[in-house]
Amino acid sequence: MKAGDRVKTDRRDAMMLAKLHRAGELTPIWIPDAAHEAMRDLVRARETAVRVLSKARQRLQGFLLRHDWIYHGARAWTLAYHRWLTTVRFDHPAQQIVLQDYIHAVQDAEARRDRLTQQIEELLPNWSMASVAAALQAMRGIAVVVAVTVVAEVGDFRRFTNARQLMAYLGLVPSEHSSGSRVRRGGITKIGNSLARRVLIEGVWTYRMPARVSRKIHDRLEQLSAAIRDTAWKAQARLCARYSRLAATGKPKGRGHHRYRSRDGRLHLGDRPGRPTCARLITPLNRISEEEADEESKVRTAGDRTTAGNPRACYEPVHEPMLDPTRPGAGRGGCQQLPAEFIAGPAVSPSQGCRLMGYPDPPSTTAAHASR
Repeated sequence: MKAGDRVKTDRRDAMMLAKLHRAGELTPIWIPDAAHEAMRDLVRARETAVRVLSKARQRLQGFLLRHDWIYHGARAWTLAYHRWLTTVRFDHPAQQIVLQDYIHAVQDAEARRDRLTQQIEELLPNWSMASVAAALQAMRGIAVVVAVTVVAEVGDFRRFTNARQLMAYLGLVPSEHSSGSRVRRGGITKIGNSLARRVLIEGVWTYRMPARVSRKIHDRLEQLSAAIRDTAWKAQARLCARYSRLAATGKPKGRGHHRYRSRDGRLHLGDRPGRPTCARLITPLNRISEEEADEESKVRTAGDRTTAGNPRACYEPVHEPMLDPTRPGAGRGGCQQLPAEFIAGPAVSPSQGCRLMGYPDPPSTTAAHASR
């Protein structure tokens, strides 16, 4: 730090700006007009409504999950799902009032989101950037909302000389921490506008499928010029081919390829029930076969509703203690008293069972490792 760096005056700031301007270190910025800022506020208001809707749906689903009400349809929040909500009944009137209040909250949030979406569609033709938003809709995965969001957040695309600068501005380029001959690249930088980056990432997932022009894209292309249509098709074919090449090299094809196992390789609360490892652990406790455990973990009934897929209700309570409290050393740290018949399958030893259950190794196993 130089002497005088802690002294800030207008004269010093003006001299510093003059020096930076002379060296060409100042980057010009784009200042939006009042109409552009108004459209940006409308887009961000819709994004706020979407987040409120997501929270309201999570509260409703969490309330139903606590009371073992699980929807077994293909997708939630469809017309069939809303019809299923009308069949949910609780014994206590207070719980039924809470359910209806959560449903009303979801309906109000959906109506607010739809109103803001309609306002965006109505005001778009009179916007100065309407032609740019229409051209972006020629790309696959970009509809009205995504196109308006990207244009409203980015602004004038002409200030970027190439696509690399635009991607760096949105934080969609890989981070790097290299030194010497070592090159280390990480995830994307995630700098810049998070809203524009998120909607673009959501839209790019459509390029996992083969390149094609669907009916919706065809309807959007009818009003565009031939040059824009050709550019959009070339971009779609290139991106789909790139995804195929990345998938062929072994890149993960889905977003949830590691969701069933934690980083340390252990099973934790909330892991998917009915997996073989879980079945081996609970089979001896319930005194049933492994096949029966798998079948019962898939579908269990609680009154007139099923609890399949619920980690809180996938297994019945264990009535037999794994460790006899009357034996010496029972309880935590008493794994040496674990009977062999309580471990299902010849591949699981008592020491392995202790490790899976979170207990320390038996004394004999520990001594054997120490002797080695």
